[in-house]
Amino acid sequence: MMLPITGLRWMRPETDLSVATKVYGRGGPHRDAEGRPLEGVLVTKPGRSNLLVRILVGGFSNTSFRCPDLDYYTHRLLDPSNLRFVAGGGNNELVAVVMDGRKPVASVGEWKKADAARWRRTIPSRFEKKFYRKVPGAWFVDFGPKQPLGSLLDINAVEDTYARAFRVVAPKYRQPALLDLIHNRLTYIAKKTPLTALHEYDWANWGTVDDIMTTGLCLGYPLFSTIARIASHIRA
Repeated sequence: MMLPITGLRWMRPETDLSVATKVYGRGGPHRDAEGRPLEGVLVTKPGRSNLLVRILVGGFSNTSFRCPDLDYYTHRLLDPSNLRFVAGGGNNELVAVVMDGRKPVASVGEWKKADAARWRRTIPSRFEKKFYRKVPGAWFVDFGPKQPLGSLLDINAVEDTYARAFRVVAPKYRQPALLDLIHNRLTYIAKKTPLTALHEYDWANWGTVDDIMTTGLCLGYPLFSTIARIASHIRA
């Protein structure tokens, strides 16, 4: 499905106002009709060719970035609301969105092995799971669907979106080599499950263009946000 993304993509009132008050004082200027601070993803078009994307937390613009104004491939698994998990997220919510088919992979962490093992037992067997410990550190259960990415997403549409976007954001950046890099990685991971594809490199410390793209797909970030991240990476 190809859709323009301008407008309010995902938004909700901050349900726990005590959190907003603790972290952000009385909250920022972005509020609902009842005056509650908003959290979510707001997309506007301040200029002729670029979109401005704001991630709102406690009514404030917590993060913002620009991306080209074009039709992006969208999918339920690449939901803009997944951007709220960039800085983490509650285990219950992470598990719920993956089980509901709105995010390919989630990583659930606990300091105690027994607590993490309970999550592993809770997650249904229809999901692929990886149970491990970051030494020294917490125990994690990463999980996602057992189907390969190529059966979950339209990989050709993903590649087409990247090709059109890079002609705008990086017209002079070794276009053939960059597009070949994207094509080769997409062809490779299309045969892998999201969890397998994600764990073939250090996804928590990714730095190459194809790793950034893979991380974005496997963690369910919308294409416009991953493309903006890659654009800033190759311009650095």
